[in-house]
Amino acid sequence: MPSRVKWNARAVEAQVKRGLRRNMAEACMRLRRDVVRSLGIPGPRKGNLLARPSAPGEPPHKRTGNLRRSITHEVALDGLSGKVGSFGAKGVVYAAPLELGTRHMAARPYLRPALDRMKGELAKILSRPIQGGVHTSTLGLGELGEAAGAGT
Repeated sequence: MPSRVKWNARAVEAQVKRGLRRNMAEACMRLRRDVVRSLGIPGPRKGNLLARPSAPGEPPHKRTGNLRRSITHEVALDGLSGKVGSFGAKGVVYAAPLELGTRHMAARPYLRPALDRMKGELAKILSRPIQGGVHTSTLGLGELGEAAGAGT
């Protein structure tokens, strides 16, 4: 009995994109969590004010918590890229100057160190196989599976 194979490329592509988005979203969420954790360290206080700002090269000390609350993530529709940081409606104007520094202030990076700390874990998440796999019904192989099973 001859078997027919029907390839459903659109369904396969949609399933692959869903899997890529899921992996990218998890990687971005974990990176965001690490960044937020590093921004939660309060500096030494003197009364209601910080006694001193964070040292150059250290993440900024928590003062109001606005920067920490502004950290968010976004994943592209195709799942091939994502971003973590302070952007969009919740973004704060001083996020980039703290991360990169200015002419008058040395950088207090909080994104790059988190990325460096998380590189290995992020690589594992992003290299995971697409969960759920591609089913034979998606490929149109249902008849093939049945025909192969019928002969045994």
